[in-house]
Amino acid sequence: MKAKKENKVYEVDKMTKDRYVKFGYDIYDDEGRLIENAKNKTIAYAEYEELQKELERAKRVPNNAKVLKERCEELEAEKTGLQEQLDLANGKIAELEAESNMSEEE
Repeated sequence: MKAKKENKVYEVDKMTKDRYVKFGYDIYDDEGRLIENAKNKTIAYAEYEELQKELERAKRVPNNAKVLKERCEELEAEKTGLQEQLDLANGKIAELEAESNMSEEE
C-alpha cells in the first residue's frame, strides 16, 4: 500500500496505515486504487465557494424527469384536441364533397 499527500508518497503496511490517514494521507492499494481518504482533508475556500454556487444553481433547476413528464402529458392532451378538430374538419369536407357531387349530378 502507499500513503500519498501532496508530493509525498510512502510505502505503508496495515499497521501504519491508520497513522498516515490521521496525518492527512490518502491510502492507495498497489494498483493505484484509492482505499481510504484522509480524515482531516481540507479544500481551498475558493473551491468551496464555487461548489456552493453550483449546488444553489442545481437546486433552482427543476427535476428534469418530472418537468418532461408533465410536458409530455400537456402535449398528449393537445394532440387529442387537435385530432378531434381534424376529425371534425374531415367530416365537414366529406359532407361538402357529397353535396358538390349531388349538385353536379342534377
